[in-house]
Amino acid sequence: MPIRRRTRAQDRAYRITRERRINADRIAEEERQRKAWLAANYEPPPF
Repeated sequence: MPIRRRTRAQDRAYRITRERRINADRIAEEERQRKAWLAANYEPPPF
């Protein structure tokens, strides 16, 4: 039987933290892409 290296609570906290970091990185990348698209394609109104 394998021995746990961390408790269930520690493992759960680690997984939640890792998923939040992945989500934050994904959201930041999407925002960078959106800003780059706007910089390349945005034209102010003609008035």
